[in-house]
Amino acid sequence: MNSEDSREGAKARRNIEELSALVVENAYRLHVEAGPGLLESVYEVVLARMLEVEGLAVLRQVPVPIRLMGLNFDEGFRMDLLVLLCYRIALLSPSPCNVFGTLAVA
Repeated sequence: MNSEDSREGAKARRNIEELSALVVENAYRLHVEAGPGLLESVYEVVLARMLEVEGLAVLRQVPVPIRLMGLNFDEGFRMDLLVLLCYRIALLSPSPCNVFGTLAVA
């Protein structure tokens, strides 16, 4: 690996960390301001708009294909939010926040 590859890798990690921090920050702000008790769909639409205001590209209810027991399914489940096509977000209500690969917003 040359120094240019190393710099690109460090830049990508920094960008993912910045993106993660932005998502967590907005999810926390939504949790504090809206509180518990709303439907998941409300948290989803509000968080999606908050992230769009931050300048992020956000897709909602993205179908995820699965393969199970030799069978293919075009829509095994739906991802609540997909941010910049690289970060999965699963909204769970009213669970506490869990930040590890997926984000749970209560």
